[in-house]
Amino acid sequence: MDGQVSHPAIRTLTILANPVAGGYSPRRMRKYVNALAQQGIATQVRLTGSADDIVAYCADSSEQPDAIAVAGGDGTLVQAVRGLRQRPDPCPPLAVIPFGTANVLALSLGLGFSARSFADMIAGNRRVPVYTGRRNGDVFILMVSSGFDAQVVHALPLGLKRRLGKLAYGLTAIRQAFRRKRDVITVTVDGLTYEGRLAVITNTPHYGGPMVICPEASALKPGLHLVLLEKDSTLFLIRCAINLLRNRLADTPGVTILPCEAAELTSSSGAPLQSDGDAAGYTPVLLEADNEPVMMVVR
Repeated sequence: MDGQVSHPAIRTLTILANPVAGGYSPRRMRKYVNALAQQGIATQVRLTGSADDIVAYCADSSEQPDAIAVAGGDGTLVQAVRGLRQRPDPCPPLAVIPFGTANVLALSLGLGFSARSFADMIAGNRRVPVYTGRRNGDVFILMVSSGFDAQVVHALPLGLKRRLGKLAYGLTAIRQAFRRKRDVITVTVDGLTYEGRLAVITNTPHYGGPMVICPEASALKPGLHLVLLEKDSTLFLIRCAINLLRNRLADTPGVTILPCEAAELTSSSGAPLQSDGDAAGYTPVLLEADNEPVMMVVR
């Protein structure tokens, strides 16, 4: 499980491709298929029509490829994990082709973004356990948050995200800055209560791309981390954004970071939630570490 264990070679691979992911194109996908063929790996590409397609395929134990790859973003990947959770053992390992907007897990795991590096990774067949979390019992792979960022995700038009990618988040954030609802988020961790304006429960060090929100967090080990911003004034958020770009958010006065196994987020008026970059309802929510990992192929 640590990458030194010998596994049977991967000779067959099914790629579940999200055709509306920002990085997807038939031409780009052919590069991946050709690179895999050069490694002697037979590939089947399945274009998904909905999230349910991914869940259903990954849950179906009659499908027996040596490995499953997801071509899309973090939201697409979480659907595959949901499906594998329903599948009886043994499950095929999972791999990622980062075609999404942010690809946070791929960045956190140090995965390559080219067809050649992906094919080399599959041929190398190094596997590691990747730990996830639970949101009211459902799976999340990266983070769940409540506050200004969740308001932006709720307000983001899907068409704009598909056309502009990360820029769509920035444009929506500017609009929301003048109309946002300033919820007080109450976080209960290990019997202690904290209050802030933006709360993130994270499973990985990165946030929204290469920026580091919590250096101590890692999907390669069980457990979660709380990142809590006490205020959400425009000046404070700008200060946090600057320090986030410098990978020094933890040095910002008014920011609390601590490990946790579980956290409950509440708000008097029901604050928006985002999970792995997608809108995910409203508080209250119970977030828990999941100590049953999914096996993934990495470099």
